[in-house]
Amino acid sequence: MKRTFKYLLFGFLIFSLSFKNCYAIDVVCHEPDVLKAMRIVGAIVMIAKILVPLIIILTGIISMARAILFEDETAIRKTIDTLITKVFVGAIIFFIPSIVNAVLSLTSAYDNTKTKFSDCGKCMVSVKECEKLINKYK
Repeated sequence: MKRTFKYLLFGFLIFSLSFKNCYAIDVVCHEPDVLKAMRIVGAIVMIAKILVPLIIILTGIISMARAILFEDETAIRKTIDTLITKVFVGAIIFFIPSIVNAVLSLTSAYDNTKTKFSDCGKCMVSVKECEKLINKYK
């Protein structure tokens, strides 16, 4: 198992080094098909960014309502704690893309990468911008 992992890691390293200065990396986000895929990924991230915290918070509210209906003091206290935790987790999940963006923007290497892949990022954030870019690169 360790041997297979080493070979896979070595293969990945060689593969990534061989394509370091490849022209295709610079223009990959100018391909309409790639932009369409990024638009789909952006839509999935946006839906998950909204639905996952909503589901987490709703399950907390439902468990809180059950505890209140049974009028059990210890259960109410426990569900209040879990509800607060679920709200906190839901907020973190909602802000994960923004947090990752902020952390990446602090690195100096991000500026070079951002210019290469800015069109992909635009497609993941805005559908209208993506349509303009797809029409531009057709």
